[in-house]
Amino acid sequence: METNDLAPINIKINEKVIEHLMSFGTKQTYESSQFIFKEDEESDDVYIIIEGEVEVLTYDYKGSLVRIALLDKGCIFGEMSIFLKNKRSASIRPIKTTEVLKMTRKQFLESITKIPAFTLNLMNILTTRLYSMNKRFVNLNHYKIYNSIAIFLRYNYIAKKIPNPIKLSPKDIAEKVGLSLNDFLKGLMYLEREKVISNLNTDDILNVSFAVSADNLDNFIEKIAYQQI
Repeated sequence: METNDLAPINIKINEKVIEHLMSFGTKQTYESSQFIFKEDEESDDVYIIIEGEVEVLTYDYKGSLVRIALLDKGCIFGEMSIFLKNKRSASIRPIKTTEVLKMTRKQFLESITKIPAFTLNLMNILTTRLYSMNKRFVNLNHYKIYNSIAIFLRYNYIAKKIPNPIKLSPKDIAEKVGLSLNDFLKGLMYLEREKVISNLNTDDILNVSFAVSADNLDNFIEKIAYQQI
């Protein structure tokens, strides 16, 4: 699985800034499929890609590694462990031979104090990442709404083999899945755009009707689980 929103974390360190940073760290080369670090490891080194490309990986709900981003020349990673003092939140693995500038915690903090341009560059990156995380949080709330409706349809209509068209009272169902009437109706319209349901008729807001595609519904629920929507 690949994220649909790679850009916000794929922001580059200025090339001239990287030249100044060379004296604060050491160059290291990693071959394809050789992990630079793994999720949940204790580590506080920071890396900037000089040449090559890496993938950012995490575990899905099945315990399998899935790709959530790609980073290439000029990208920085690993800095959050220094600021937050926590374990690695994801794994990093090159997809081809990759050369990086590796800085220890001490070297990284020293570089921030001595190279103002790096500090400004880093602030821009962290601010943009924070914005991206907030946006993703909002999206996850939307996914929760869509998923609640999809799962309800799956187990209360498809599993019981109730034929199309399905007719229901939005107000009653919204209460059962813990949603407001407005969110429930918006969710149905989103499911129609995703071709999970079709022929949605909301002329009578107390009794709506639509047809459900069992295959598309199952695919949609799986995509939500992988956060691919």
